[in-house]
Amino acid sequence: MNNFRSDALAALARLANEKTVDGVVSIMAAALAPFGAEFFSFYYAPRFRQDFNELILAYRIRAECLRLYLKKDFTSLDAAFRCCQPPVELFELSAPPCDRGNDAEASEVMARAPNFRHSRGLLIPIAGSAGCTGKVWIGGATLDFPATKKPAIHLLAVYAFERVRQISSMRAQKTSSLTPREREILTWIAAGKTAWEVGKILKIAKRTVEEHCQAAMQKLGAMNRTQAVALAVRDRLITV
Repeated sequence: MNNFRSDALAALARLANEKTVDGVVSIMAAALAPFGAEFFSFYYAPRFRQDFNELILAYRIRAECLRLYLKKDFTSLDAAFRCCQPPVELFELSAPPCDRGNDAEASEVMARAPNFRHSRGLLIPIAGSAGCTGKVWIGGATLDFPATKKPAIHLLAVYAFERVRQISSMRAQKTSSLTPREREILTWIAAGKTAWEVGKILKIAKRTVEEHCQAAMQKLGAMNRTQAVALAVRDRLITV
């Protein structure tokens, strides 16, 4: 932790050569692990009413938390999405700059955070020519960033965000369209069904479901089924 400045510079060098979104998140996770960082989200700042999948670029959060956001549209309620508009500055989610007392729904979102080990967090706005264009959220149950480290963390987060955006843009250009069957299977998985349950619903073998899932993951550049669902919804290939 004492050599974090040099560690951050080394992480920046690795980010410059990283080719995958998951790799970017892994570099961030390794660099910030000494401070208790466990979870990450990279997303665009909402301009109009947009759901989670339209905004998200990359994430490392618990699957049950992701399902809750998709099901309840918590994007419109979460302080991390709604607050921190220009002028932009760092703040900790344990004390977000919005009136939770007069917003029962937003308070509910914050109250659920400890269930997912999100009880502490740091939100880093990404400034652009038109104001706040995106945000990087870092969370963890024991998150603790000393004030002297925050400038380096800010620089690292801004660089990582831009790298994720570049990689996502290139991936979107290369993404092949999903087949109707792949979309159908991802839609059922988004509804919380297992591969065995999807097979029963569609009257096909579980192995066939898994093969379609694997093909969809490869096309979308996803590391797992949950990420494949999130990317497919974000790109409007399926609806939930």
